[in-house]
Amino acid sequence: MLNNGKASIPKKSVSNRTSDKKGIQTKSKAIQKKKPVNKFNTSMQVSVATNVLSEIRELLVNQPYAGMFLKALGPKGDLTDLITTLETDPHFKKFDCFGSHERAILYANDLAGLGLIESLLARQKEPITDIGFNSTGFLTIETTEKKYVYGNQPGQPKITRKAIEALIFRLAQQEGSTGKSFTATNPLFNGSKVLGDGGSMYYLRVSANHEVVAPEGITMSIRVSRPRLAITKQNFNFSAPFNDKVNTWNFLALLVQSHCNILLSAETGAGKTEFQKMLIGFISTEDRIITVEDTVEMHLTKLYPKKDIFSWLTNENVSVTDLIKQALRNNPKWLIIAETRGSEAYEMFQGVKSDHCIITTLHAASNLAVPSRFTGMASMGYNINEEKTERDFLRYMHIGIHLTKQFVPLGNGRSRIMRYVDEIAEFVPESSKYPDGINVLLKQHIGRDGMRSCWLGAPSEKLKDQIFRQTDINLDKMRSDGRTMGEYLWPSDIYTKDKPLKEKVY
Repeated sequence: MLNNGKASIPKKSVSNRTSDKKGIQTKSKAIQKKKPVNKFNTSMQVSVATNVLSEIRELLVNQPYAGMFLKALGPKGDLTDLITTLETDPHFKKFDCFGSHERAILYANDLAGLGLIESLLARQKEPITDIGFNSTGFLTIETTEKKYVYGNQPGQPKITRKAIEALIFRLAQQEGSTGKSFTATNPLFNGSKVLGDGGSMYYLRVSANHEVVAPEGITMSIRVSRPRLAITKQNFNFSAPFNDKVNTWNFLALLVQSHCNILLSAETGAGKTEFQKMLIGFISTEDRIITVEDTVEMHLTKLYPKKDIFSWLTNENVSVTDLIKQALRNNPKWLIIAETRGSEAYEMFQGVKSDHCIITTLHAASNLAVPSRFTGMASMGYNINEEKTERDFLRYMHIGIHLTKQFVPLGNGRSRIMRYVDEIAEFVPESSKYPDGINVLLKQHIGRDGMRSCWLGAPSEKLKDQIFRQTDINLDKMRSDGRTMGEYLWPSDIYTKDKPLKEKVY
């Protein structure tokens, strides 16, 4: 069975099939309707032997198959006719794909589809987040929990540079409506691809360098996203304290409901986008949200179908800056910019100063580095007073959340990945109390032994005022137990630098 030209494997293989002119599978003159399965059967071989593929490819590049093969390699990546040919054409009788629908699908994906990638995604128990092929010549896999090398274990096929080059070529051919080239004269490829259908869809963001600019060997990085939340209420305690001692989940919800402007910073792969998606869940259904991405990664309309979301995507002719300007004409409360990389920071900041709220991500070494980093990006292409802009940043922006990622070696080429909140801080005007313009609200470290050490800081007057104006919650109000409402919601009086919260996480 084929869905939109992409193969899905039935649970059982049926022999003695014939095919009519339209490629519809029949048996005993009755049309057999197969229930599509959106994943590769986990008992199947991951890939086909290279020498077998080469022999089949030699047949396909010649008549009468060349046109059909080019169609399979084209922008739509339609494998329908190729699968039918491999399964039913007598010229392929010597190969074990002949007469086997499962094997024909596997062969077609290795010849013209994304067989290796699709099978890896389907077979992995933990969701894959990143796939890389390096100059050393091996494949690395990152999941939500582990990182490991693929292709050097018994039973795993050897992944060659030629196989990766062919894979990137197919991706380039299928990019956009006309395809792209990946050659010595066009050595950088950046694109996207959607695999699967229904509940098993994978969105790939692909970046590759040809060996003309990677002299030690071709390289490739694939970021994988799905319409799912990686960070939930059930697993949030791995990211930050969420228990009867410290409730970071509710505190973050309060910050979002108070319309705080939030900037998430970290290195690549630390979970910025996933944390951003989680925070958006706290936004009221009454607030209009406009999202701007250059690659589909957030999937917010699928995750939050009841929220008022305008989901926009850049292209070669429409920039992030263009869409931010357009957003301000569409009555949003929230501007969700997937990632801030350059001069779009200027227009975004104009939106903040006109009383719109933002949640965005950027690369920065710490919350302390964020104001100057953001100001520097805002100055790209604009003649601004950076010193004044940074002062305005500390006045109008509210919260910085810095995330971190650590690898804990497990042996045998595998590592556990820990992604968690390193620091939550306020941006505040510089003063004798806050000489760096930063007020730390949470500082956390999780060691390789799985032990958490975490201390809290008290909200500033700026943040308390923001929360009161937006929610009517007075953090200075005294409770009957002698503590303020702020201390009750955020026990910075208990878990201090000198007496941090210590507990086992892993």
